[in-house]
Amino acid sequence: MLNTLELSSKNAHKKRMKKLSLILVAALSVQMLCACADKYGVPGGDDKVNEHIFKDKQGLMDAIGPLQPGMSREHTFSVLNVEEKDLVKLNREEIITALFGDNRVSLDDMGAHDAEQMKWFLRSLTGYRLDYADVEREHGFKNPIRLKTIEEGFRYGIVLVYQNNVLLEKPILTGGAVKRSSSRTIFDYLSPSMLFGGL
Repeated sequence: MLNTLELSSKNAHKKRMKKLSLILVAALSVQMLCACADKYGVPGGDDKVNEHIFKDKQGLMDAIGPLQPGMSREHTFSVLNVEEKDLVKLNREEIITALFGDNRVSLDDMGAHDAEQMKWFLRSLTGYRLDYADVEREHGFKNPIRLKTIEEGFRYGIVLVYQNNVLLEKPILTGGAVKRSSSRTIFDYLSPSMLFGGL
C-alpha cells in the first residue's frame, strides 16, 4: 500500500515538473520571438478568396462595369468568368437586405393585392455573392506577453440579384480596403486550467 502511494506521489511530481518545464519553454520561446518579431515581424498567413478570378482590384472593377440589368444569369457569369460554385447563394433575408437595406419588409401597411404582389416578387428573386479578398497578416510582439496582428489588403463582395434568372439591377459592391490592427495576450489563448490544472 505504501509503495503504491509513493509511486502515485512520484508520478504526480513528474507531471508537475513536466508542466512547469513546458511553461518555462513557452516563456523562453515568447521572449525569443518577441526579440525577433519586434524588429522584423512574423508573417501570419493571408486570406485570399477567389484570387484566380481577378488579377487585382482594378480587374474586379473592370469585370463588373459591363454588367447591366436585364442580362441573363448565364451571361453575367460569363462576363465575370465565374461558375456557380465560385459564388455564395443568398437566402431570402440576405436578398431582401441587399435590395432594401433591411431584412424586414412589412406587408401590414399594404392592401391585400399589393401584399400578394410583393410576396410574388420576393419569391421570384435569387441572389449570389462573389467574394474577392487578398488580406496579408503580420504578427509582432508589443511586449513579452502581448501579440499584435496587422492586417492589410482588401475584401470585397459583389452581390447579384436576379428576378426569374435576369439581373434585376446593377451589381451591389460591398467591402473595401482592409487596414487594421488588433492585439491579444498569450493568456487569451491559454486558460489557467491548461497551465495549472494538475499542479
